[in-house]
Order: sequence, then structure tokens, then C-alpha cells
Amino acid sequence: MRVVEFYSGIGGWSQALWQLQLQNSHLQFTIVAAFDVNVAANDVYRNSCQKSARSLYSVKSMANGPVAKLPKLAHPSTWEIPSLKSIDQLTVAELDTLSADLWVMSPPCQPHTRNNKTLKRDTADSRSNSFLHLIRCLEVMEKPPSYIALENVIGFETSNSCEQFKAALSQRKYNYQQFDLTPSQFGIPNERPRYYCLASRLSPLCSREESEVLFSHIPSMEMSTTEVAPLSTFIRRDLNEKELLELEVPLSVLQKPSSWCFDVRQPADSSSACFTKAYSRFIRGTGSILLVDRPSSLQEDYEVEGITAKCPSITSPLKLDSESKDSIAEG
Repeated sequence: MRVVEFYSGIGGWSQALWQLQLQNSHLQFTIVAAFDVNVAANDVYRNSCQKSARSLYSVKSMANGPVAKLPKLAHPSTWEIPSLKSIDQLTVAELDTLSADLWVMSPPCQPHTRNNKTLKRDTADSRSNSFLHLIRCLEVMEKPPSYIALENVIGFETSNSCEQFKAALSQRKYNYQQFDLTPSQFGIPNERPRYYCLASRLSPLCSREESEVLFSHIPSMEMSTTEVAPLSTFIRRDLNEKELLELEVPLSVLQKPSSWCFDVRQPADSSSACFTKAYSRFIRGTGSILLVDRPSSLQEDYEVEGITAKCPSITSPLKLDSESKDSIAEG
């Protein structure tokens, strides 16, 4: 299956496809193009693909060697993967040339977030232009993809952008299904509600009436019994004292009046708050911090309301290993 990633970021979609191939060896994906204008994200994407390849070939079955193949990266002559080419500069002819079976995308969420209280929301926000361009291309392509998977923030489903997207899907004879899902439903200890839309031109996913329902579960899955792993499952334990100090929330911050807003979690907890771009820069609503035992060598005197004592613990930002970050990203 030929795949194009739009807004590819650090490679969450490609990593999800890799995991899917590991579980279903009959599935084979080839990433024929990926697009993102963020240089740093593209570097992480390439590095993640290399690490996935190394991890894959360290996993052996008893008799048949590697369990599955990593989704291949095809390199068209016109761009590398991921490409810095702006999506709104792609032509219909270029998209048709890719002959994609599947489009995956996470369009910019800023036009639809609850924090965007300006008049420039939704289609009035210039960050929506590339997505609106893709919609226009989809309407007239000779070779539209057989499948499309889209992810965005909750709130996108009520936007004009979403209405235009669904109208284009209907025009091109797609059947689609919509979801409001969060990682904790899949065993990941994080709450990050997101809107998902799956569309197919080949086989119906649901009835026409159901296509306008926002499902809070996947009908074909028994999700109510999914056990959520504790945070300790995902926390790195190999940090040295220097790394711990780098992650420590300064006492000056903890003593601020606004510190009551911190979402404090412990390793045994099975949930954490949604992380945002402002994590570590702002306190309220940007993500959880972790309460952990402090090594005795790092304990120091501190004073609160005239009482001097030893600090037995620290609160620090969660630091997850790379595999765990990928799991949360996929969720």
C-alpha cells in the first residue's frame, strides 16, 4: 500500500504503520512521500525511522527471522522524505503522480484549539490554507487515494474546515466514520482526546446515518476492559544526578502562587494530563509533572514559612523513553 504523510511531524503516522505491520505481517506499507515544513521535526522523523529499523531486526521469530518488514521509504526524484515543500504548493498533477492508496494527516490544530480566542479561527486562520488546498485538490484528482486517515483536536469536528473536508469526501464517494478517542482507551496512561476521521472509497465503514455520529469508542473493539498501564512502565530509570537536576522544577517556581495549578502525578498513577507545546514554560493546562523520590545526595535545605527542612522529593517533568514517547504519540 502506497502511503503519503501530510504534516508528518516527528513521524507518528509512520511509526503507527510500522506497529501495525508488526502485528499483521500480511500488510505492507511504502511511504512514497512525506511533507512538513519543520526542519527539526524532519530530522527526528528520519532518526525515528532508523531506530525503528534497528529495533525491528533485533526482533526475531523462532523460525522465520524478522517478524515483519519496516514500512519502506520510497524516494521520488523530486523530493526527499520528509520534504520541506509546502503542502499548499503541491499541484494536482504531483499528487496524482504519487498514486497513493492511503493519505494520513494531522493538519495544524491551532486554528481549532480552545486557546485560540481570536477572530482568526478555523478557515480565517492562515494555518488552515494548506489543508483547504488539499481539499480542493482531492475534489478534482484523477487518482484520489482509496483511504484517508485524519487526526486533529476535539473542536475540529464542529469547524467549517471539517465540513468542507466531509463535503469533499461525499463528493468523491467516500464512506467515512468519525471518532473521539484518547490514549487511555488503548492502555496508555495519558488523556489526550483527539478527533479522528477514517474514509474509504472501496468498502463502507458504516451506514450513512452513522457517518455523522462521533463515536467515543471503536465499535469493533471491546475497549471497556482495556487495562491502563501505570506511568512507571514508561519512565526511564537510568537518569544520572545531572540529568535529574536538569529536569527538576525549581523551588522558586513551586513557591509561586500559581503552583497550585500543577498537575502532579506519581509513578504508580495510571493517568497523566495532555501535554502541550508550552510544557515546562507555563504551569496551567500544559501537562503533568512527576513526583519522585529524590536521591539523598541531591537533598538540600529549603525554607517554607520560616521552617527549615530537608527536601525529600522533587517534582520534575515526566521523562519517557523513546519507545514510550512513540506509543503515546500513536495513541
